Amino acid sequence: MSRLFSPRKRGRHSSGMGTIELAITGFVGVLFACLAVDMGLMMLGNQMLDRATRDAARAAAGQQTSANALLAAQAALKNHAADGFYVTNPTLSLPDFKYQDWGGTPQGQIIPPGNPGQGTQAQASFVTVTATNQVSLPANLSMFSGMLSIKQGPLASGKMTFRRTYWFPIIKQQLNNAFQ
Repeated sequence: MSRLFSPRKRGRHSSGMGTIELAITGFVGVLFACLAVDMGLMMLGNQMLDRATRDAARAAAGQQTSANALLAAQAALKNHAADGFYVTNPTLSLPDFKYQDWGGTPQGQIIPPGNPGQGTQAQASFVTVTATNQVSLPANLSMFSGMLSIKQGPLASGKMTFRRTYWFPIIKQQLNNAFQ
């Protein structure tokens, strides 16, 4: 019998391959565990922002004036505070906040002089709220960037920014003096 096929030789060779397979499987398992933690936090941050933005838009839609709507939206966002470390608190994007009540003119009526859009037909009143938050990924994969070709983006920087916009019809509005 050849020494190449002896049971003793084959046993050592198999255990060496088992060690290599275990090392590769362990590395892939750790990589998937890191991705699972990151994905879970991203889903949590996105869900928190979605709920906070919806509540802020709903609160703003119930106000009489643009200033009150802005304050109500900011207060609603504060009610959805996060831990601040992994998931930041949602913040209102002021340039994207829009409270359009056509100067209190009812829908379908001509907007009187002195109001935004004067002389045109008033459309449905609405409020638009946009909020953002940021999620810090604890299992930052930049340590694997050489192997995974991750040079830019959230997986390289370890931070993911979410942005959400909600639109609601204004449900409580004061009528323009011309229509009272």
